[in-house]
Amino acid sequence: MNNMPSEAGEVTAALVKLLSPTDPVRLSIGGVRATELVREFGSPLYVYDAGIIRRNYAAVRAAVGDEPRILYALKANPSLAVAQVLQREGAGAEVASAGEIHAALAAGFDGPSMQFAGPGKVVSEVEFGIDIGLGSFNIESPAEYRTVAEAGRRLGKTPRVAIRVHPKAAVSGARMSMSGGGKKFGVDADRVSSLVREMLEDGAVDLRGLHTYGGT
Repeated sequence: MNNMPSEAGEVTAALVKLLSPTDPVRLSIGGVRATELVREFGSPLYVYDAGIIRRNYAAVRAAVGDEPRILYALKANPSLAVAQVLQREGAGAEVASAGEIHAALAAGFDGPSMQFAGPGKVVSEVEFGIDIGLGSFNIESPAEYRTVAEAGRRLGKTPRVAIRVHPKAAVSGARMSMSGGGKKFGVDADRVSSLVREMLEDGAVDLRGLHTYGGT
């Protein structure tokens, strides 16, 4: 506990240096003094530096190469301004609700550039996603698959899907583990093959691949 003030001071100094490389004493964001922003817009105030967002996106792109599509999870920050920056850089969107789909559309993402992740998808959300040609529904369970398949039949469309696989082994070091043991996320690895067979036999969806997320 005695180290907290010095640690907080170090974090603050590092943040100021990142945001204000030319003036390590006075905080600036995107080249504008924080004091000026507060005078104009009031406080509390959220301010994001689009230049830093673009540089971070470029660093991820350089690390993974040109082939994978990078998706921005709207749940991380649904700010339309932030989402618009990443959409213009070429990112797709990961959404987890109808509200996030609307936010993604407002930011300029089209349906095919989105993936719908997360458990608890309701019928109205599924139908909305199918209507806009969603890039993929990440299927969390056999029951959810049947909900998506039935919605596609009613609408006369073939939804694109991926199966979210729940790995048996937990990810070490994760603050929030979403793998190993009994979790609510995804299809257990040993049940994936039977779900794939059901999908192929039904012919109601376009199975595009697998999805997994071990933890954060």
